[in-house]
Amino acid sequence: MRYYTLLGEGHSEVVDRKSRFLGAAFPVSSQERAQEIIRDIRQEHYKARHNTYAMIIGEDGMLTRSSDDGEPSGTAGAPMLQVLDGAGLKNALVVVTRYFGGTLLGTGGLIRAYTQAAKEAVDDAGIGVMTLHSCFKAVISYQVLDKVLYYVKQQGLSEPEAVYGSDVELTFSVEAGMEDSVKNALVQMSSGTVVFDELPPRYEASRLLG
Repeated sequence: MRYYTLLGEGHSEVVDRKSRFLGAAFPVSSQERAQEIIRDIRQEHYKARHNTYAMIIGEDGMLTRSSDDGEPSGTAGAPMLQVLDGAGLKNALVVVTRYFGGTLLGTGGLIRAYTQAAKEAVDDAGIGVMTLHSCFKAVISYQVLDKVLYYVKQQGLSEPEAVYGSDVELTFSVEAGMEDSVKNALVQMSSGTVVFDELPPRYEASRLLG
């Protein structure tokens, strides 16, 4: 019914013994979109030694992928994936590009650098809560419009989109589980004359964290 994800694109830069780690975090809705972003970053940073990544795809987080891209096994992709998983993120991608500075950092140094670059990129992107909303249209008469809008305001609901014609067509988006009570209220206010049309549910950002 709800999950955490990135609110936008975020970036970071970590420097350790002249090696530069450039982090980039993105909200993504599919593995295909994630791979497109990875390809674009590889093309942009074609001179970099490594372009590593980690992703968690799906509202249920069922698809996870990570890559060390030539770094020692477990020093890049896995710790970056832990950053995403530790924050409870879904539909999220983080890519860290490394420009080698000439000094080997060792396993511990690499893990710290990739973790820091990923975390700072995620923090820069921001984290929000995506909540499943039920959506429907309600056709009402002008006589009850003010009463309906007052109810919406009193209940703290998102103001519905309105299309004005011979009647008023209102498009509602309410948190899943609330739709029956809202519809019942509309039926009572309209004396049973309201007409409903169901729309596909969708996830919406309901609040910010941090």
